[in-house]
Amino acid sequence: MTPTQVVGTDLLFGLVLAVIGSAFHWTFGSINSPVLLELLAGGIPGVVAGCLLARKVPANKLKTVVAMVAIFAGLQLVWSGGRAFAAARRATNAAKITAQAGVGHAR
Repeated sequence: MTPTQVVGTDLLFGLVLAVIGSAFHWTFGSINSPVLLELLAGGIPGVVAGCLLARKVPANKLKTVVAMVAIFAGLQLVWSGGRAFAAARRATNAAKITAQAGVGHAR
């Protein structure tokens, strides 16, 4: 596939997924308007820029940039998840220590 076809396919898939997801969220009343506006404010210009750049950037460079964005997004998710996991574990350990100390004084 050419870079233009890849971007077009990705946009179509994203649009279909967004419509289905939006319908579910609308049904359950879980749409947060301020967050929606922020996502649209970043997403729409990103789509337009991506479409324009896909025609002008060589395929190899485009693939490299897309791969780097995916890798950095994945690393950020791992980093955030690891920090949240470590914080939850510290809180659990602190609660256990506190409970054990309290049990020792109760006797």
